[in-house]
Order: sequence, then C-alpha cells, then structure tokens
Amino acid sequence: MNRFTIPRDIYYGHGALEILKTLEGKRAVLVIGGGSVKASGKLAQIESMLAEAGIETRVIEGIISEPTVAMVMEGVKALNEFQPDWVIGIGGGSPMDAAKAMWVFYEHPQLTFEEASRPFTMPKLRTKANSSVFRRQAAAPRKFQICRSSLTRKRVSNTPSPISS
Repeated sequence: MNRFTIPRDIYYGHGALEILKTLEGKRAVLVIGGGSVKASGKLAQIESMLAEAGIETRVIEGIISEPTVAMVMEGVKALNEFQPDWVIGIGGGSPMDAAKAMWVFYEHPQLTFEEASRPFTMPKLRTKANSSVFRRQAAAPRKFQICRSSLTRKRVSNTPSPISS
C-alpha cells in the first residue's frame, strides 16, 4: 500500500507571513539553522508578527545539515522547559525536519526513533502543540512558503534506525 499525505494548509507568495498574526497560543519555539534568517531580517519579522498575535518566542538555532539525534533531543529538552503551543521550523530542510522531529518527541517522549519511523503508526499529534514550517525558497530567498501542521519523514543521522524518506 502507498500513501501520499500533504499539509492541511499551504500559504505562499507575497504576504504569506501575515498569517502569523492570526495564530492562537501563548508560546512558540522557532527552530533555525545558520545565521541567514537572522541576517536577512526575517527572524525579527517573524518574531514581531508572533508578538502581535500575543505569542512569546524562543529560538533554537544552529541546526546543521543532517541534524543528529542528540541535536533533536536537546531541542526536545528546550521544548519541555518552555512548553510551547507552536513548534516552528524556519529555513531550509534541516531546521524544518529537526523542528518536526522535536515536535514528535515533545508530544510523545516515550517514543523511540525506531517506533517513530514505522509507517502509519504515528500516535495522535497536536495534543501539546501545533507545528508549522516556513520554507525559504532557494530561487527566491525573500519568499517563504508556509505549511501548517505538516509532518514528513526525513533521515536523522547518527541513529541506527533513521527516520527515512
């Protein structure tokens, strides 16, 4: 059997980030990679829009290419301390995938990577937080595509049973 799943909502094009002003919640963790999202001013813009929605933010940064299990679990520790309503990955694939993995293990700390990698067995999500990713489009670095409540399976390095695509 095959299955194709897409996010519930995809916002893209000019003004797509404006949707942030409509999010409901109290706290959001923003997961980023290097400094380009900061240097471009997009992180400050995203934080400002979330503040306008009354949402306090924390940033987890330094997500490298092929995030490790240790990196994901450090992020989960930060999520447990901050207790966010939103986990938001911003940038390229690595921060987005790390954010989604952190979200899964924040929601279900008892899960192992092996259990999370089994197709069609993911326990119910969105009991503690929602997840969203903001993908910077490579061809147009100033444009963002927003996928709300998306979850994909992606390889996480340094683990015997990776989550694979």
